[in-house]
Amino acid sequence: MNEARYAPGKRRSDSIEGDKTLVTVVWQAWLKEGKEAEGISFAQTHWSELQQFDAYISHRLLIDEDAPGHVLVVSQWRTRQAVDEIRGRYANSEPTPQLTQLLARPMDRWYFREDTGSDQYEHRAEPGERS
Repeated sequence: MNEARYAPGKRRSDSIEGDKTLVTVVWQAWLKEGKEAEGISFAQTHWSELQQFDAYISHRLLIDEDAPGHVLVVSQWRTRQAVDEIRGRYANSEPTPQLTQLLARPMDRWYFREDTGSDQYEHRAEPGERS
């Protein structure tokens, strides 16, 4: 896939209204003790760079108040395929070893989709169960 770059001045919300394919990706990192500030700075820079891709919608960097080395990034993308392709581009890039040195353990990642109320996994009440 040839990923087009983000055009400055273009409001992303203009092109996502009504888009039902959005995917939310949650990344979890545990940074080494003493490396928290460096790891958070690295994450801020990395996520700023990802904003150039058309598939990028938004992200939030969350730092655990009780464990400063525990960081979550909640990001929204147009499609899972685009996330995987962009992730593949970065997999062997120069920043990867730099990030790995800051991590206490490998990062975790989860993909989510929004419940639209019409999902096939809708809970159906069993006989006698309140719905």
